[in-house]
Formats: sequence, structure tokens, C-alpha cells
Amino acid sequence: MHQTLRLALVGAACLAARASAVPLRAQEREIFVNTTSFLGSLASHCLPGQPCTIESALEKTQTFGGVVTACFEGGCPPGITPLGTDDPNYDPATGKWSIRYGPKWVGLLIDRTGVKVDFTRHVEGWSGPADNRLVIDTDVGLTFNHILTIEGHDNVLMGFDLRGRFDDAAIIVRKGATGNQIGPGLVFAGIKRGPGLRILDGGTTRNRVVGNWCGIVGPDAQPDVLDEDCVQLDTGANGNTIGGPEPADRNVLSGAKFGVALRNPATRDNVIQGNYIGLDPTGAIARPNESGVAILEQASGTLVTGNVLSGNNNAGIFAVDASTEFGRTRTPIQGNIIGADATGKKPVPNGDYGVRIEGLAKDVQVVGNRIRYNGAGGVLICGALTRNNTVSENEISGNHGSAISVCAAANEGVAPPVLTRVSTTDAAGAACAGCRVELFSDPLEEALSFEGAVTADATGAFSLSKPEGFAYRNLTATATDDKNTSGLSAARGATRPTLTPTLRPGEATATPGGRTPTPTRPPATGTPQSRVFLPWLARAFERAAAWGLLTPRAGSTYNDG
Repeated sequence: MHQTLRLALVGAACLAARASAVPLRAQEREIFVNTTSFLGSLASHCLPGQPCTIESALEKTQTFGGVVTACFEGGCPPGITPLGTDDPNYDPATGKWSIRYGPKWVGLLIDRTGVKVDFTRHVEGWSGPADNRLVIDTDVGLTFNHILTIEGHDNVLMGFDLRGRFDDAAIIVRKGATGNQIGPGLVFAGIKRGPGLRILDGGTTRNRVVGNWCGIVGPDAQPDVLDEDCVQLDTGANGNTIGGPEPADRNVLSGAKFGVALRNPATRDNVIQGNYIGLDPTGAIARPNESGVAILEQASGTLVTGNVLSGNNNAGIFAVDASTEFGRTRTPIQGNIIGADATGKKPVPNGDYGVRIEGLAKDVQVVGNRIRYNGAGGVLICGALTRNNTVSENEISGNHGSAISVCAAANEGVAPPVLTRVSTTDAAGAACAGCRVELFSDPLEEALSFEGAVTADATGAFSLSKPEGFAYRNLTATATDDKNTSGLSAARGATRPTLTPTLRPGEATATPGGRTPTPTRPPATGTPQSRVFLPWLARAFERAAAWGLLTPRAGSTYNDG
């Protein structure tokens, strides 16, 4: 009874203090953490003039509602005790306060609905993870199971860094927890054991991970890597979203084993959208993971869309055993930039293929992506049990290897088309009967520009006419049966049209049945000019154009020799 009354008075005091301060979001009751010391949770904590630990603040908000927050010297409402620079865990070099835990600490738990932990509120000008002032740090030579576990619904975490060593993960969302929001403003950095975040268990759904950093820290976004993954979805987690369609939803996931890893056959229908994976927050500088996204152990239905997956040591996307068996859905990989910066124009290559599909992977759809500059090639599909994978309408060029490679009887052995005739406006060839044939043009031998698709007839013959002309001289093609796409065909260059000579002024026409008179030329004026064809220079210009480093003048062409 007395505890209830005292907590009610604390709430009234907080409301009174806020009346003369900057209006707070939705006029929520706040409980202010004012110490980083490990003092556990006591009934007297968080009363006026008393210490308020994060454990006590979280316990009280789960009982009586409100927001766990903190203020800092010079930024507190009247009557509120700040986290001061005299706190024993204040670091003047970083301007941050660290909450450090001892060996008896067992972690924080949120098992209620509507709890908010928000340490962004009283940081003037807070705009993202670089502005965080609070660190929860277990890196004291001990290994803990976790920092915080969410088993409730519709809770929010915002604005703090996490560090340490964990048997499970820094944050765990589990046991059917739904509708929780992780971020914006969490930073997973310097974690020497365990992943940053795990979302697991059947029924754990509709959770969102937005606006966070992994593997980088501080105003300059310096690398501070993890030993394991940034984010894991496992053991049946379904319908969760990492990122989102808006810039504010973007997670920057770098410096880890995988940026996002999905495991277990029951893990399905999750979305990875709009993130930078393997890059810094500018989207221009590599901060590599081993691989960007890994879809493993028959996890299915993962939508990977609108991300920039570049700068990773191995593949941008690594799909092994992604499955649709037993009624599971397809795995679409669509609308991503893979191997370039966020503009899609400058090389930030992945070290291996842009997309690597192998093992028992089935029904992966690689559609409408920009896959460029990668170290081993664009897309690899490999293995006799790897089938029903579709590659369609992508922009694949500038890679140091095959644009689309299918090996070891993958995709049921569908053979690439053979181009038999190519001009500047028409192409024809042979493919599998009834297959969809996609044609591409490229300044070299890849698939930079999708030119159109046709269906091969019952004999396998196909032709495509494009009166306005193809974008580049060399054409390539793929064939897709019901679901299986072939490797990319050998390139074939357009034949040159027969040209009618144009006579210079003063040149005579040929005399019928006789020799052509020696032409008379006008006297030379100005500076003499010569034209020399250098094949290596022409190819260099072609590659520069393919990589977006050179824009030809309108009407210009590259001499192919």
C-alpha cells in the first residue's frame, strides 16, 4: 500500500516538473535513471532524492506505466536529478555514461504491454545513433546470457548502445512477443560473443527493427565489430520486419558475420527492407560483414527488397537451403543494389558473387536488382539439388566474373540460349521450347540493359525486334522454363549495316565500266587532324561507361574495331 502511494507521488512530481519544461511526447509519465551503479532494484529507488537504477525504473514502468529515460547535466526538467559528469562511469572522451553490471546480474525482462525505454528524449538535437549518450555494457570479463529480453507486446526500445559478451544475444525477442519496436537508435557494437539481436519462436511476429546501427559507433561511425551476427531470426519467428520503406527505418548493419541471418524451417515470411548492409551510414564506404544476408536451413518466404548490400567480404546475399517445400512460400530478392554504393553508380564490391544460391535452395526469385562490380560475378546458382530459382530483369554488369553462372546441374540443367543473329535492332536464336527468353545488351559481355522478353516456339526458335535499337552493341540472353533460369548465354555483337559511301566535296563518282578517277580534294585549311584506332583504349572507354564513370556525349558511339 505504502509503495503504491509513493509511486503515485513520484508520478505526480514528474508531471509537475514537465509542465514548465519542453512538452514531452504524448505527455507520458517519465521515470529518470540517475545512476549507472549496480544497485539492483529496491522499493525506495526512483523516489525524490533517491537513486534510480535502470532495473528499478523498468520494474516500476511495467507495474504503473510510463517511460524509462534519463537526462544529462544541463538538459533536465526542474527537480530531476541528472546523470552527472561526476558519475563513476562517465567517460569524458566519448561523452557517454556506461551502465556496467556485476556477476550477480541476471538481465532485464519486459513481459508486459506498452513499456517504453527511450534515452533520446533529453538529448538536445538527437537525430540518430551517433548522438546516443548511454551505454549498457557487460564487457567486464564476464559472459551473460543477455542484456534484455522482451516477452511482451507493443514495447519500444530507443537510443542506447549495447556491448558485452553473451551466451544468447544482447537483446532477445521471444515466446510469442508481438508488435514490439526495436529502435530507432540502438547501437550493437564491440560484442565479443553472441549476436546483437535474436528474434525467435513460433508466434513471435509483427516486430519491427528500425533505425539502428551494428558494428559501428560514435559520431564518426567508426568500426567496432561483432564476433557473430547483427540480427538473427530463428526457430519459427515469422512476419517480422528488419528496416522499412522510409529512410528513418534504415538499419546500418556491418562489421559482423552476417548482417541478417535467418535459420530453421519454421522461420518464414520475414522482410528485410531498405537497409545498408556492409556499408557505413553514408552508403558509400565499405564496413564489411562476412556476408550481407544469409538465408539458411530452409528458412522460407524471406522478402529482401530495397536494400544496399555492398562491401561485404563474401556474398551480398547467400541463400542456402531456402525452401518452399511443405507449403512454404517463395523467397523474393528484388529491387536491391548489390555491389555498388547507395547511388548504384560507384563500385563498392562484395568480394564474392552478388547473390550466391546453392545447397538445397529452391524457389529463390532474383528480380529487378542492380548487381554490379562484385569480385567473383553477379549471380551463382550451383548444385544438383538447387532448383526452381529464377533470375529475371536484373541489371548485371561490371562484375569480375560471369554475370549469371549456373553450375553442377543446378536449375534442372536448363541450357543458355544460343544467339544466331544480332543486328542493332533485331536478335534471333534458339532456346528450350516454350521457355521465356530475356535479352540484354551490354558494352562488354554481361547484362547491363534489359531489352525485352519473348517466348521460344515449339522448336525453340525465338526472335525479338526493337525498332528503336538496343542500348549497347553486345547482346546476351537467358532462358527460363516454368521456374528454372539458365546461365547467361555467350555474347554476340551486332552486325554492322552495309554503308553507302558519302563522297567528300570535289570527289568524282565512278565511271561505269571503268576506273574511278582520282578524286580532287579541296586545299587543306586549319590544323591537320589524324584518326587512329586503339582497341585497348576503346575497351577502356567501354568499361568506364559500364561502370558509370564516363557519360558519352549525345550521339557518340564507341568504336568496336
